[in-house]
Amino acid sequence: MGKQRPYEHRKVQKEVKEVEGYQCMVCGKITQKAHGHHLIPYSEGGEA
Repeated sequence: MGKQRPYEHRKVQKEVKEVEGYQCMVCGKITQKAHGHHLIPYSEGGEA
């Protein structure tokens, strides 16, 4: 089970998804359930 992201992280993630039209900027897929991509994974110390 993954750890819960801080409120501010979830808020910014939602805003970015809305601005980008729920389209992944990496693969181009459009979905309401899109996941954010990190150059350095969050679990490995990457920034939110």
